[in-house]
Amino acid sequence: MCIDALIRRSSMTALLVVLFLFSAEVFAQKHPSGTTILENAERVFEPVRDFIVSIEASVKMERLSVPNMQGTMYFKRPDKVHFTSNGFMMIPREGIVFNPEGLRKKYNVGKTSLDTMDGILFYKLELRTKKLNSPEHDMIAWVNAADWTIGKMEMMPYDGRRVMLRFTYMLLQGIYNLPARLEIIFTSQGANTAADSIPDVQKQPGGMPHMGHLSGSAVMTYTNYRINQGIDDSVFQTKTEHGFDTRKK
Repeated sequence: MCIDALIRRSSMTALLVVLFLFSAEVFAQKHPSGTTILENAERVFEPVRDFIVSIEASVKMERLSVPNMQGTMYFKRPDKVHFTSNGFMMIPREGIVFNPEGLRKKYNVGKTSLDTMDGILFYKLELRTKKLNSPEHDMIAWVNAADWTIGKMEMMPYDGRRVMLRFTYMLLQGIYNLPARLEIIFTSQGANTAADSIPDVQKQPGGMPHMGHLSGSAVMTYTNYRINQGIDDSVFQTKTEHGFDTRKK
C-alpha cells in the first residue's frame, strides 16, 4: 500500500474518532444521564399508592392450548400484589406488575443512547445487575423521552430464554399514567421436551407460572382501574392456590 493511501486511511480514521467523540459530547450536553432518566421514570409512578384493576389475559404457547382468562389484580406500594379469579390463571410472571421504583437500587446504568419506536423517541438504557447471583437479570429498557414511561424492556438471555415486554399506557384522571396493555414475547433456545410442555407451577416462587423452555406470547389488557383506594394489608395475606385467590369477589 502506498504512503498516500496510508495517510488518507489514517486521516479518515482520525476524523471518525473526532466525530464519535463530538457526538458523545453533544449527547451528554443535550440529554440527561441514565440515572436521571430512571429517576424520571420512577416519578411517573409516584402518585400511585395502590390500585385495583381488571385483567384479561390471552396466552399463546407452543404445543399448549390456553383459554383466555380474566381476573382482578390488587397492588399496593412498594410491591404487594394479590390476584382473584373465578378459575386458574396461567399467565407469565414477567412484567405483569411492573413498578419502576427500585431500578436504580438493583441496576447500574451502562450505555445510554437514543432510539425510535413507531416514530416515538426513546432513551435506550443498558441495565446491569449490581449483585452477582441476583434473581434479576441484565436488561435493556426503552424510556419515552416525552413522558418518561417505560415502553419496552428486553431481558438478556438466561437459561436459554429471552423475554421482551412492550407496554402501552393510558392517562387516567389527567394524573396517573398506567398500563393499558402489556405484550410479552418469550423465546427459548433450549430443546423442548415432553417435560417442558406444561409449566410446573408448584415449583415457582409465589406460584406464578414459569414458562420453562416453551416459546410463545401473552397479551394482558388492563381495564377499570380503581386508584388509591386505601387497600387494607389483610387483602394481601389471603391464602391462595398457585398465587391466585379463586374465590369470587
